[in-house]
Amino acid sequence: MKTIDALWILSKDGIPIADFCRDTNINKSLLSSAISAIRTFANTISGKELKSFQTGNSQFSCTKCLNDTAILVLKVSKETKHKEIEKICKILKKIFEDLYNPEDIKGWDGDLSFFDKFKQKLDLYFRVSNL
Repeated sequence: MKTIDALWILSKDGIPIADFCRDTNINKSLLSSAISAIRTFANTISGKELKSFQTGNSQFSCTKCLNDTAILVLKVSKETKHKEIEKICKILKKIFEDLYNPEDIKGWDGDLSFFDKFKQKLDLYFRVSNL
């Protein structure tokens, strides 16, 4: 995942489900709480959903999927172009929705191996796209 620094899967309520992150020092609960709070705040003041935001040298993009059951949060470099981010989000959403349905997420038992197929498909996609 050369372009992606990190990817988190959150429930619609902002609860962390899984992550694919190179930096193991990131507190998933703290991060997901912060993202959830930022999204709620943005919705409250603007009446619209937050799709992306920047902080430091990073951009975060939030993509709802599975009929709003899950949120994919993508972290990329600030230099990454908007069109590239949109393309990646669209692809990630398609891969995720091809593998899972809303009932899978609602009934998920916490076993992270459940997302192994998703990780394998992500790895394959990014290996092929970097050729």
